[in-house]
Amino acid sequence: KDLDHDIKEILDESFAAVKRIQDLASEFLQYLQPIDERRSKVNITNILKQVQGNSTLKNKCTIELSIDEQANEIWAHKSGLQWVFEELLQNAIKHRKKDPFLKIIVKAKMDNKDLIISFQDNGTGIPEHIQNKIFDPFFSEDRNSGTGLGLTNIKKIIEENGGIVYLDNSYNDGASFIIKFSDIQKMKGNNIHE
Repeated sequence: KDLDHDIKEILDESFAAVKRIQDLASEFLQYLQPIDERRSKVNITNILKQVQGNSTLKNKCTIELSIDEQANEIWAHKSGLQWVFEELLQNAIKHRKKDPFLKIIVKAKMDNKDLIISFQDNGTGIPEHIQNKIFDPFFSEDRNSGTGLGLTNIKKIIEENGGIVYLDNSYNDGASFIIKFSDIQKMKGNNIHE
């Protein structure tokens, strides 16, 4: 019986290692791959509602959306933004506390001519000593559960769409990521990959 248990344990560890390698390869390809999609007018509300309705997220958390009507459209790569939003939600789920139930609040609002999208959760947060490294390629606090490319890819995609992303280190109830697109009216004129 002990031998069966040992074999099962070795197989489980092997499958987990293969899964990590697959995830690393996938994220590395995402990192290297340029966006081969034209920017178009993207409806932020539709993308966020699609992501919110994702069945793999539904049972793991509550996602509240608060979207200002005037913060609804942007010129961007739709598939890239959708991936970013899903990845930020998956990160929140991965770093949730055991209790209470995970709550994620996503807000989109206009601040003068800038579009601000925030993702706030009540998870474990990001320790202060690693906050300046989280967007570095291959940085992961836990080498066994991540590739270290998720936030790097998020940053790359947001920058390719003319925005910036950063951690709001003044938020203390979990993690808060801010995505900012400056002067979205001018973004159509800077439409690359067309």
